[in-house]
Amino acid sequence: MDDDLRFVSGLPLFKSFSGEALTALWANAEIKTYNTGGVIIPFGQPGQNLGVILSGMAEASISEDGGERRRLGLIERGGVFGEMSLLTGEPTSADVIAVEPCRVALISHDVFSRYLSQSPAAIRFLGRLLSERLKARQDDKASLDRLDRARRSVADPYGLRLENVDPPLRVLVLDCQAHEVRCALFHTANAAGTIRERIPVAGQSDHRAAVREIHRRLRTAGAGAPVDVAAHRVSFGGEQYAEAVVIDDAMLREIAATEDVVETNNRFNRIGIEVGREIWPGAHHVAVFDTAFHHTMPPHAYLYGIPYELYEKDRLRRYGYHGISHKYASLKAAAHLKRPYGELKLITCHLGGGASICAIDHGRAVDTSMGLSPIEGLLMDTRPGDLDPLVVTHLVGKKRLSSEEVIRILEEESGLKGISGISGNMMELEQRAQEGNRRAVLAISVFCYRLRKYIGSYFAALGGLDALVFTGSVGVEAQEIRWRGCQGLSHMGIVIDEALNRAPRFGPDDVADISQDLSRVKALVVPDDTERMIARDAIWALGYQSVQEIMRSRKKPIPIGVSAHHVHLSSEDLRQLHGEGYELTVHADLMQPGQFACKESVTLIGPRDSIPRVRILGPVRSTSQVEISRTEQFKLGIDVPIRQSGDLDGTPGVTLEGPNGRVKLREGVICAARHVHMAPEDALSFGVRDGDVVSIRIEGERSLTFGDVIVRVNPNFALEMHVDTDEANAAMIGQGAVGYLENIQRRR
Repeated sequence: MDDDLRFVSGLPLFKSFSGEALTALWANAEIKTYNTGGVIIPFGQPGQNLGVILSGMAEASISEDGGERRRLGLIERGGVFGEMSLLTGEPTSADVIAVEPCRVALISHDVFSRYLSQSPAAIRFLGRLLSERLKARQDDKASLDRLDRARRSVADPYGLRLENVDPPLRVLVLDCQAHEVRCALFHTANAAGTIRERIPVAGQSDHRAAVREIHRRLRTAGAGAPVDVAAHRVSFGGEQYAEAVVIDDAMLREIAATEDVVETNNRFNRIGIEVGREIWPGAHHVAVFDTAFHHTMPPHAYLYGIPYELYEKDRLRRYGYHGISHKYASLKAAAHLKRPYGELKLITCHLGGGASICAIDHGRAVDTSMGLSPIEGLLMDTRPGDLDPLVVTHLVGKKRLSSEEVIRILEEESGLKGISGISGNMMELEQRAQEGNRRAVLAISVFCYRLRKYIGSYFAALGGLDALVFTGSVGVEAQEIRWRGCQGLSHMGIVIDEALNRAPRFGPDDVADISQDLSRVKALVVPDDTERMIARDAIWALGYQSVQEIMRSRKKPIPIGVSAHHVHLSSEDLRQLHGEGYELTVHADLMQPGQFACKESVTLIGPRDSIPRVRILGPVRSTSQVEISRTEQFKLGIDVPIRQSGDLDGTPGVTLEGPNGRVKLREGVICAARHVHMAPEDALSFGVRDGDVVSIRIEGERSLTFGDVIVRVNPNFALEMHVDTDEANAAMIGQGAVGYLENIQRRR
């Protein structure tokens, strides 16, 4: 054992590690030396490492106005830093600077979490330490302000630049489409070395040959080094896949089984995976699904008005496509606006050969224009978009066309091409329209009208908007389409600057703001980079594997709590409902420490009906909040979004009636998103962070898995998952039910 390892083994955090675990951990540590004044971690850097001072001394400090530095604390030999982001994922809210020559050990969070999970004593020590710090910070406005500034200063909060990947990776993105194979090769340590290729299948014997030609060209371009990750775009993931997934034989069979569900590129995608696994056998192969981003759509958005049995038996519903592009554009918009993705209302318009629009509410896709197939929705280059199905029956019954001929017309002869009689290429149509071609003008007018109509409908569905985002080849290059698509929308707060729209100014973040200063809604242009988004999601999916190994190895049961309707009251609303100086009386303590069900209740009064005897939960809060089930929103006559507790912006209101009067809430009614409460010690033991989205398997009379469960970490929480009454009844979840962490879906 060397001197550094011997020293570290005696520190409180590490002394309970086994010798084997500590040796393995140390083998993955990076030892760095810093001179006096050297910046070990800069303010705003995403938290990626746990640091240990082996010799010397450092300080945590911030730069004040005027250039003065204010010291927040000293980190002496044996001191540890970077542990808070292990739990929260937050960036560093202070500079860590050497005040004398320092030697520092840096251990990646993923590696540290893996070995931490093997030491319950270390988990308890670190859990107590972090709980104390979180409690101290809750009432420290200066600390919270620093953290907010740090979050806003992160240049790449969602990892879209593919930097800071340890170890560096060569990521090949493969996208096998009907008529061509696209690829991009990214090197996370060399952004300038990206290689992109497109191979028309017509120039090869088949898709297999096209993929092999990709391999040959990469070798010719000097990119013959081994591929670490092969990320495959898969068009259709159905209801099963809500995130990128590492490919194995069983999953490949599942992809093959979807090929008869709907006409998509899945057959070509599968061929690309099969050939790719042969050519790059040493790579990790990951599937990234174009439908996955839309997985959060609620039933009222994805169901068709057809017999429900056709959904239950055949899964005929709206799935949406272009999800990878919509995700990329929305994340880029959030980074540009320097606001948390989870607090924004966005509409993203992917306008290219295919075209679709997506409504995103607080980080969740809630509607999109494409449906079961990519034909539905906006007018496209050769696809009609929204279409009365009797058009199809006319073609089959009256014109005596075969189903194959009808599909060919809908896929290849309709849309802009069908109306104009010229082409599906928007740039060509704009030129012909300038020359006075009447049908070219008509085709563009139909396209822009449909676009404007969808923007308006999604504005209404969201109940407001923070940013309208254009992406795709037409969305970026066709300024006339953006201009005409936004005409008449100023009453919604969408006001385009004509000069900026004509010549967008892209900043270093590759985003252009084309809205006027007075516009309440930002209008942004984001060049599409689907391949980059695929590479990022594949890298993150691989990173989740170590977390999933930890959570599955724990086998720790999570109690399931059924969350019936209830109300949280502010002190002012309590006074109006129950009288001056009234204090809530405890009926029963809840599982979460300090929280209790009250003897008092209120009546909820909506536009349609009322719900009596809704229990109040204590203690009082700063803002009143009402949580109801999805069936109860119909009874009240209001549409309620799925939100986290406290996320009330833009939610509907309701009238509360108590013994002393009524209170009319302007907003505050939600259906609570699935969530699991954890104390820091629980989160550390499972290897998860605050804000992670996980799936939890519930065992009982009907075993099933709930996805999209948000992890909420707080020192005052006890381990418990909450589901609402509707979900509990549907799943037959009763008293004493428990769940087990299955996997991690997303990490913010």
